[in-house]
Amino acid sequence: MTTGRRHAVSFVEQFLGAEAARGGPCALLGLPPDGFSDLDIISARDRRMQAIDAHPQGQSPASDEVRLALHAATAQLLNPAIRSHLRRGQSSSARAAAMVGLEQDVILTLAMFGGWTRKSLPRLMALAHSRGLRASDVAETLRHMSTRRRNTSAAQGASPDDAFPSRSAVSRNHWSIVIGLVAILMIVGTVWTVLVVTGDRALVKDTGTQSALMDAAPPSQPGLLPTDGDAASAKPQTTTVPRMVVERDAILDTLLHAVSIAESDLDGAHQSAVAATEALSADWLELPAPVRTRAMDAIVELMYRLGGPTGDARALLNTVGRGSIVLRSRRGTFDQEEVERAVWSIGALTRIRRERDLSAQSHALIDRWLGASLDGSRPAQLSFAGGALACLQSIMDGLATQPDERGSAWTGWARAAAAVTASDAERRVSLLSRGAERLLVQSIDPEARNDMYEAIEAVIRAMPWRNNDDSKRWMVRQFDNRNVPASSLSAATRTLVAATDADNIDPTMVLSASANDLDRRSLRDQYLLAWGLESPGSDIAILDALTNATGQLDAELKSVRDSNDALGIAVSYARISAAASAHWQGDAVAANLILSNYAVQPGASPNGSGADMGSESQDGRWGEQFLLAGVNTEERMRLLAQLRSSTRRQLGSVDAEVLVEAALRGGGRAVRDAARDIVELFGSSPAIVNALLEESPRMAPTPMISELIVSVTGQPLPDWTNPEWRLAVRRALVERLLELIAADSIVAGVDELARLLDEAYDQRTSSALSMTDSGDVIVASAERSVRELRARWTRAAQRGIPAAGFALTINEVARRLEGRRSLAVGMVQEFAVEQLALAETMAVVVVSEQSSHRAAVETVLEDLSQSRRDASHIFYQIAAAERAMAKLWEIRLGVNGL
Repeated sequence: MTTGRRHAVSFVEQFLGAEAARGGPCALLGLPPDGFSDLDIISARDRRMQAIDAHPQGQSPASDEVRLALHAATAQLLNPAIRSHLRRGQSSSARAAAMVGLEQDVILTLAMFGGWTRKSLPRLMALAHSRGLRASDVAETLRHMSTRRRNTSAAQGASPDDAFPSRSAVSRNHWSIVIGLVAILMIVGTVWTVLVVTGDRALVKDTGTQSALMDAAPPSQPGLLPTDGDAASAKPQTTTVPRMVVERDAILDTLLHAVSIAESDLDGAHQSAVAATEALSADWLELPAPVRTRAMDAIVELMYRLGGPTGDARALLNTVGRGSIVLRSRRGTFDQEEVERAVWSIGALTRIRRERDLSAQSHALIDRWLGASLDGSRPAQLSFAGGALACLQSIMDGLATQPDERGSAWTGWARAAAAVTASDAERRVSLLSRGAERLLVQSIDPEARNDMYEAIEAVIRAMPWRNNDDSKRWMVRQFDNRNVPASSLSAATRTLVAATDADNIDPTMVLSASANDLDRRSLRDQYLLAWGLESPGSDIAILDALTNATGQLDAELKSVRDSNDALGIAVSYARISAAASAHWQGDAVAANLILSNYAVQPGASPNGSGADMGSESQDGRWGEQFLLAGVNTEERMRLLAQLRSSTRRQLGSVDAEVLVEAALRGGGRAVRDAARDIVELFGSSPAIVNALLEESPRMAPTPMISELIVSVTGQPLPDWTNPEWRLAVRRALVERLLELIAADSIVAGVDELARLLDEAYDQRTSSALSMTDSGDVIVASAERSVRELRARWTRAAQRGIPAAGFALTINEVARRLEGRRSLAVGMVQEFAVEQLALAETMAVVVVSEQSSHRAAVETVLEDLSQSRRDASHIFYQIAAAERAMAKLWEIRLGVNGL
């Protein structure tokens, strides 16, 4: 069974259950083997569709694959011939039924596209894929139809009554044929939509697939099925459509050639651009950096030239984004090639997104791909490096925990990281150290030892060691990092000694895989001496600072009366936990740095006074002058230039309405273009967004207006020809206006505290906090970080030995989590549920590590339960959970003699 078929079966089981995935269209639709009508088939399909829509992953790409399978199963059962095959129960009935349906697909496809055309071939392949057939099956179907046509032509002695069906037969089969045709057309539309929107090459096979189909004797005349004569004449000289292959050394020249011929030969430019881009995504790490930069610039230029008034750059954009498909599909295992392609794809998409003059539809598609690939995060910079770095950070945790091929995946990750950060050693150390620690904290499975060692070696070798103290400080800290097992640290030191250019080290400085804490400290001191580094800070000073900070926050939490202040105290507790985590990982510098600035001052959130609609004293003056200018284009352009060069960044409601009216309907194209540029400049002004909202019922649906709305709101819109375009415009403007108004209201204080909580949780999930940061590290949301932390602590709990007499177990925590999740409503409650599960999981780990402190841990959990019951606001519950986790860290670190 192929990988694609395995994925399809797993998706069906995920959305519809194991019974639906056992095989056959009846099982897929939930119908009995026999005794159902056409109405039963349609009703069963609708029930399955509703079940998918209600599923939590109902909007994912996987759900679309299951919907496509449902449509295909419906079409098969609505066809009387296919249903008879299934009813006979032959061993090959499923495949035979699919082959019968494919014959009808061939006829319909050729009829729809006028024979063998550029569009009919991909459409037919997509339909075959939806039925679970391969290219060879398509070729077999064509040969069978050709043979049957010849035999039918040869049977000239047949009577007219045998050659044509009776009127009664036509009457009996009329509605079955109509329903079957409608169902097949629905499949065609669904497959083609998925093909165009996602650009997923899983629906259209590669060169070998196309060749296999073309080898099946394509017809000599459009609109006619192939005959035996055609097939015989085609065999000696096989007709294929070979895909253009670009060698590595010719990638840049091919792209530049495509740029030069784009105006004179659009099809040739398309073919060259797509082929060269495909080669570039596979071999970009083998090319020099200047060549990669010039190639990326050429692709951007081709996006404009191929997407001009008479062109379409979707094929090129799909090729650029093809490498990100593995990230969007949420697969659990990647190999080296997939990782390298994904990094290039995300980097290239981010670079293209920077181009403001591309269509709103291209921007919307890129935003959707980036959001799905990066799990909702956004690159810090709209550049190739910014996108590539975002991808490298986003996939670290998944690569560290994938079940197999870790060595291959991390080899590609390390190579890509080294290439993207080649000119910035600090950035390289920061990124590679984060990835290395994700690997080192994983326990090494004896069955996957070699794979894990290969992954650790790839990352350690990529780090710069000679004349780089940041790398050396990070390495020294790992000896004190109690999350890193001795076996992983042994693999890291072995690679460091044998495969890097680190200075002043020798083969005796390799840690034993069975080393104890004393051995680790002793070897750490040898590295400190060899590299001339300072000894880590005092443990006693850090523990005293933790105790003082926790005691101060306990007193503040008892007297707090405002829910926002309670959330601020929760952030302070979260910072203390981050400092404790850094100390546990051996990063005394980061622990001291966090503890020196852990407190969030009560009432420090900004005071809102409503949206600033501009100065009342100035509002209307510019608008009055602009209206008085009448049809004087020169005067209007002067006033627009004056407004653009002013220091104002907020407009009043009157001036905003005049400016927006000029941008939408101003006399003369020059005036409209200039006004649109200023609207984008002042796009963060609530008055501008409100003026656009008032004009939305009168807006003309044009590409330029659509791009203006996308620029102001930052939200993708449907195509401007879509009937839902106006509704989407109003929705985007309303949401943007509410955001801007909330930014200047009391809600802004909560938003700021939420941002600080994101940072605190990100610190708890990160390593090497004391290193210089380049500013392009993505800060994950607290909701995402708390799930990651809970997964880490869960793995630690599964490795530990449950403490005798402690009622709470990791299975009980999971059971409670599921129950609370079913009751949670909204993002805040969902975070609180995950946070509480994290606190309980920490309690299980701490008791398993230090069973003598079971009573202290039980007291912490009892206080947490009582505080949650007494809380009058969910922010108090969040603060109570953060306090409990800080107390658990004190127990784990041995504060106050615990």
